[in-house]
Amino acid sequence: MTLVLRRDGVDRTTSIVPSPGCRTLFELRVGTAMDAVADGRLVQISSAFLDRLPDPQLAVVVAHELSHNILRHHARLDAAKVSRGLLRELGRNGRIHRMTEDDADRLGVHLLRNAGWDPQEAVRFWQGPGARIDGGIFHSRTHSSASDRARLIAAELAELPLGASKPYRPPVLATRDQPLR
Repeated sequence: MTLVLRRDGVDRTTSIVPSPGCRTLFELRVGTAMDAVADGRLVQISSAFLDRLPDPQLAVVVAHELSHNILRHHARLDAAKVSRGLLRELGRNGRIHRMTEDDADRLGVHLLRNAGWDPQEAVRFWQGPGARIDGGIFHSRTHSSASDRARLIAAELAELPLGASKPYRPPVLATRDQPLR
């Protein structure tokens, strides 16, 4: 958007460049289960997170779920005809789900950083409380293990260009309009 500002009879032109994002509603769901979901329009977070996590770790969960909406995962999973039902963990379905979860972790650390949070908190989250939430041998195949998530996030942060400005637009944002394969 280009604006022409006039002060004391002198015009000054300035541009405002939008950054990609999404309109998202947030909802707190009262319950004891540690779960959070995003459906493209809404992010629901269980009150258990607020009860059990300090703000920096809660920010990791919020950034991850918001990343799903920014990256349009719900719509892209639908377009790719990926099952969310009984077969969601198997074969192509599981692989694509896992990819969207990894991408949400990647973008989430940049959202944290851009918002002024320490992005290393995401690594610490998956090494600590996230590992306890993970489910161990019973964890869902739609998500990487907690230790793999911590490594992926650390690698993402290692790729951050030195002196990168805020807001930083990470490469994963370029995928938001691409089909899932």
